[in-house]
Amino acid sequence: MLHAGNLVGARQNLEAALQRAPSPEGYYNLGVATYFSGDYATSVPFFESAIRMRPNSERYFLALADVLHRLHRTEAAREAYVRALSLLDQLAQSRTYSMDEQSLRALCFAGIGDLNSARSALDAVAANANNPQVACARAVVARMEGRRVAANRYLADAVRYGYPAALLKIDPAFSDLP
Repeated sequence: MLHAGNLVGARQNLEAALQRAPSPEGYYNLGVATYFSGDYATSVPFFESAIRMRPNSERYFLALADVLHRLHRTEAAREAYVRALSLLDQLAQSRTYSMDEQSLRALCFAGIGDLNSARSALDAVAANANNPQVACARAVVARMEGRRVAANRYLADAVRYGYPAALLKIDPAFSDLP
């Protein structure tokens, strides 16, 4: 339901699932659904619960950072972005980054305002990667740089590569794009 953009249904299903069996992914997904609903403050405890259950998830820290940024809790957001980067750096000690992990790195760097490092992380991925996460990350960076046409082109690429179009329509990161 979440990927179809049905936030109310997704929240109801996720809340019911968490009643039966709490899980970090369930809390994370409920946080995402709540975040996409624009209920930023309510999503914080869901992301924090996911982190308590799986404290080494860079994705959970990135989500928490994004919502804290939306709530103008700048220092707490920066700490969460840096923690996500630290977790990703730990991964790099034992293997190379996947495309999704490079995308997460780029989003973390963008979150702390280091657009040069964000671009470098994305440049490390082949231009023809055809990866929806990479395309979305490229769109975020392009939007932050004021390159709206490029951002929209990357979003179209993301959908073409399999990213749910309904999610892009409700993602607060792209609310200012036509």
